Amino acid sequence: MKKMKRITAALLASLMLAPALTCCGEDTSADQPADTGTAADTTAETEPAETLRADAKDSLPADLNLGGKTVGIFANAGVRRKVDVDGAGEEIGDVVYDAVYNSTRSVGDRLNAVIEVTEMAATYKDYGTAVEANILAGDDFWQIISVSSNACIGFARNHLFQSLQDNTYLDFDQPWWWKDAMMELTTDNKNIKYLIGDIGLSSYYYSGAMFFNKALLEDNNESEQELYKTVLDRKWTIDKLNEMTARMYRDLDGNGSVSEGDIWGMYLDTYEYLKFMGYGTGVKRYYSDDNGYPVME
Repeated sequence: MKKMKRITAALLASLMLAPALTCCGEDTSADQPADTGTAADTTAETEPAETLRADAKDSLPADLNLGGKTVGIFANAGVRRKVDVDGAGEEIGDVVYDAVYNSTRSVGDRLNAVIEVTEMAATYKDYGTAVEANILAGDDFWQIISVSSNACIGFARNHLFQSLQDNTYLDFDQPWWWKDAMMELTTDNKNIKYLIGDIGLSSYYYSGAMFFNKALLEDNNESEQELYKTVLDRKWTIDKLNEMTARMYRDLDGNGSVSEGDIWGMYLDTYEYLKFMGYGTGVKRYYSDDNGYPVME
């Protein structure tokens, strides 16, 4: 039990690995606001001050010391998970990679810990198998696993991951956590076993975006500014997209059928990107019932 407590302490403290060198603190949401920044709003006395992300402060004890313990992080190199926590593993002159790398080093210095990131280039299935074997063998070398849902989403259900909602240092109401998303991944509306937020940059670089071809728009006498206005007025819908893309189509090769040689109104690189269309329009694949179990829509 003492060994497990030491591992847990290392795990919780090393979760400071956020790009802005911010961290989480003890959960005080019951008696004070979650945001503890110093920014003041002097323009309206009746409205609370807005705390910018950069102004939010952690509440870790100043004397928190892990005594030189090695904190192991396991990442799948195949999906760039190592970038989440260790950048390129050294300074390479890239603004983002170097910021993540230096953040990790700063956390280690502050907590007197050696943060060691190892990676495995493997398929989702092989990666998940390796993680499961390590946990079941009782090997505590990896305290943090940077994981994709394809590999390990079932492990929480099988009680292979530790619950984190009743910890000493993490305050999930702080702005660097995506608490709503983490609660969606529970199976009982209580036990948090997957962490989402600034700790995982993949949450940002796997976001979707839609681009439009200005030349094609002009060729069809469509207004660029009108398109922007439609989006800003929150009138951009799947139906609107279908209408516009249908107007763009041209049977360019003249064979009377839809083919690769035609001008298309919309292009998706892979079928996988269809999910962004759904997420962006509020479509949900499932919801959690009162017991926290997922129910298909």
